[in-house]
Amino acid sequence: MYICVMASVRSIGFILFLVLSLFAAGCGDRKNEGGNEALLRELDRAVAGRHLLEEPKLRRIDFLKRELRTSAPQRRMDICFRLCNEYRYYNIDSAVLYVRRMKQLAASSREPRMMAQARLMMSMVYPIAGRESDALREHALVDTSYLTPTEMIDYLNTGRTLAATMRQRSDNDSLRRRYSELIDSYGRRRLEITAPDSPEHGWFTGVELFGRGEYDGAFDSFAGAFDTATDPHLRARIAYEWSLCCSAMGDLENYERLLAVSSLNDLHAAVKEYISLPRLAILLFERGDVERANRYMRCTMEDLLFCNHNSRVLQFSASNEAISAAFADVMASRRHIAIAMVIAVSLFAAAVVLALRWALQQKRRVQAVNADLSVANEMLVSRNAELSDLNIRLRDINDRLTDANRIKEQYVGHYMDLCSSYIGKIDEYRHRLNKTVNAGGVEAVKRELMSPDFADRERREFYRMFDSTFLDIFPDFVDRVNALLVEGERFKPKSGRTLNTELRILAVIRLGITDSVKIAYFLNCSLSTIYNYRTKMRNAAIGDRDGFEAAVQRIMPEQLHNRH
Repeated sequence: MYICVMASVRSIGFILFLVLSLFAAGCGDRKNEGGNEALLRELDRAVAGRHLLEEPKLRRIDFLKRELRTSAPQRRMDICFRLCNEYRYYNIDSAVLYVRRMKQLAASSREPRMMAQARLMMSMVYPIAGRESDALREHALVDTSYLTPTEMIDYLNTGRTLAATMRQRSDNDSLRRRYSELIDSYGRRRLEITAPDSPEHGWFTGVELFGRGEYDGAFDSFAGAFDTATDPHLRARIAYEWSLCCSAMGDLENYERLLAVSSLNDLHAAVKEYISLPRLAILLFERGDVERANRYMRCTMEDLLFCNHNSRVLQFSASNEAISAAFADVMASRRHIAIAMVIAVSLFAAAVVLALRWALQQKRRVQAVNADLSVANEMLVSRNAELSDLNIRLRDINDRLTDANRIKEQYVGHYMDLCSSYIGKIDEYRHRLNKTVNAGGVEAVKRELMSPDFADRERREFYRMFDSTFLDIFPDFVDRVNALLVEGERFKPKSGRTLNTELRILAVIRLGITDSVKIAYFLNCSLSTIYNYRTKMRNAAIGDRDGFEAAVQRIMPEQLHNRH
């Protein structure tokens, strides 16, 4: 019956091991195996806390709205312009609302400068709202003579973006050539008006070089522009263009890294119209990191819907559906494995309960048999119980050394020899008692039992074996203890590989026995002697006296100490 029960326990335990292995394998998708994991974890935190990153932008918007209500008409125009810039990549409906207000202010004032500002902002906002034709019309009507240098750069950037969009949508070859000429023209003009040492100049240079296929030069230009840029949104756009350059060069690790950097800067800039995060989600999905890809794509779609950027929502809807479906499959697989694991654990627990119940029944039967032993045999059993207790203590010491497997193997061999020797000696002692009772009667047996010679001799042999075994494992134990004591209180090593009582107390503490009562019983000393020795050694410690015994417990075998 025992064999059957234990075989069942082992079988179910093996099944449980297999289920746990499957659970560990299927518990999640394959994580990023490149060198960008730390960066992706930082991006994970930013995605989770993006609402906190929006608070500075919301405070700026709230301040501008309050200022708008009390400002003069010309000042209102500037405030509306700033509000449009704040809302342009955050909430397109609000941006359209304020660009219309700019147009109303410009129309009522009849100032060319204000009208130029209004038309420029309309050409920048309308494409995000899906109104490219309106944006082209307003862009063509902008009087550039009234624009500041910064606004002129925005004008050229917008014109280049609109031309690129229309070229992509056009099927007419002549129109496509015309849009290509406009793209080149806007690109050259914005390089001419930007300062050579500005990050914008480096960015625009990189874009032009990348368009001509000069990837090495573009890489250097993007790197320099990114290092000098301070605005998070600008850094995000530079990093995105830089990532495209790395992709074209076949540097996929830097491509992933720069998409993550761009996404991180977009989150810090508190924009909702992400340029890199959905592409990073698609890349991670292709690499098998489904959970992270789903998290990034869900963030993208939620914020695009908040921003009301419908064209982007449509652009990434197919990828979002594919990633969401894969993530649902992963979660379903986890649920199935979890159910299988619960069943396996339940079966294993039931088998363990059956085994324990059988063991308890056997224990009761053995106890009933032992209760019927004779008085003479009880004396022998009592002596055997004492030796068994001692053996249990030795096994407890060995158990407390399980944190270092190299100690366990040595002690198991030594103590198995010791137990075997004790069993033989008990049997020999039992035979001698039989001979004594046959030869000299009960009185002779009493004299034999009252004599302490046998116990003293066995105790000395046990301490000799304990010292030898301990010093085999900790050959430098005395030197390591001396390093914890002041100069005048250090121990001198004894010859013959033996320990004195104080060192033996410390050896027992190192093995995990710290109770003074147990130490006194183990070393056959009085409790007061143990207390006095321990107090004396703590008082002789260097530094923290209360931490002396803890330092002794941290002493490692010589080979492990040298390795550390």
